Amino acid sequence: MKVKLDLKKAYYFGAALLILLVIAAYFVFFLSVGGAFIVKYLPNSKAGTANVSIKDFYQDLLNWTLILVFLSLGMFILPFAYSLLTYSLYINRPHAVLKRGFRSVKEGDFETRLAVKGLSETAALFEEFNSMVKACQKKISIKHYVSGSTEKMLEHLNSGEITTQPRRKLTTIFFSDVRDFTTFSEQNDPLVVINTINEIFDIQVAAVQRNSGDIDKFIGDEIMVEFPSPSAAFKAADEIQAKIASYNRKRRFPLEVGIGINFGEAVAGAVGAGDQFNWTTIGHTVNVARRLCGVAEAGSIVVSESVYEKLKIKRACERSAIKVKGVSKPVHAYVIRAQG
Repeated sequence: MKVKLDLKKAYYFGAALLILLVIAAYFVFFLSVGGAFIVKYLPNSKAGTANVSIKDFYQDLLNWTLILVFLSLGMFILPFAYSLLTYSLYINRPHAVLKRGFRSVKEGDFETRLAVKGLSETAALFEEFNSMVKACQKKISIKHYVSGSTEKMLEHLNSGEITTQPRRKLTTIFFSDVRDFTTFSEQNDPLVVINTINEIFDIQVAAVQRNSGDIDKFIGDEIMVEFPSPSAAFKAADEIQAKIASYNRKRRFPLEVGIGINFGEAVAGAVGAGDQFNWTTIGHTVNVARRLCGVAEAGSIVVSESVYEKLKIKRACERSAIKVKGVSKPVHAYVIRAQG
């Protein structure tokens, strides 16, 4: 039968063994002293006589006293040695292993696992560490496939801060779409197509993140992003167009991007069915932003009037009334060409 030994039991067992050892050592010492004195001096002692050498007696007594002092000193040091050994084996060593594990995770190695062994507390601690790393690895993997808003929604749901009920808010919606991508996909190998679109997405995502944008979703070669303000969205759009232009200089088949931005009221909430939901933003503001993106020419940025009023930029632009599908009145928008 396997007995699980924890640190508390191991320490108490060792302490009890140490006490017994000390008692046994002193018992053997005093038994030896008594025996030695009896053997040496008792036969030479007779009533009324002084056959015992006082000098030898005191010398022997001094010798045994010195032995007792050294024995006591050893017995005094022994508990400290035991405590240091216990600390080194069962506290310091597991702590060092755990510290190395945390350092590896901090450096991004989520494959790190600790061998579950040792006393029960140590084994349980290492097992909890492995479970934590596994959970972090899973969370980071999921993070690549959900929007930042969905991730925040899940965190808030776990803490009880919000519910899945939809709510109205003022927001800035950004859409970008790669032009002529259908033709490019038809003429190239699927692996080349995937690698190319990922390169274009990398350029856009980097600019979005630098300007505090939250990527809501990828739709084919299109991206929907929510920004905290029109200025942040336009700054990201301007940066994207500049980076894409630089990217295309190195390509035989250039792929440009059209961008649409709108500002207004929208509804944020969990959209889906069954047990699959995505926290997203929907409404007229989102629809118009997507339509503006649809009419944006390659390399241009089309912003709604509500966005343009907040930008206050001194850039050449064209004002036009755009007929948006599903909207009765034309939408006034401004077409802004990329710089350079």
